[in-house]
Amino acid sequence: MPPSSRRTPAVPPLLKRLNERTVLEAIRDGAPISRAEISRRAGISKPTVSLALQALLDAGLVREAEEHPEG
Repeated sequence: MPPSSRRTPAVPPLLKRLNERTVLEAIRDGAPISRAEISRRAGISKPTVSLALQALLDAGLVREAEEHPEG
């Protein structure tokens, strides 16, 4: 069997955790930061950033700041 066929495919829970870690790192590097900016810096789609953020919020690892008048 060729080596490439022996690789284990990425499973959704693993991808979810990787996305959450990437989003958390972006927040740590640039807080306060918007969802759009996290998406740009991390190279992750906005819907994926929102899902990862919700998981991080639910876990108590991040909190949302109030929006400033400047955005």
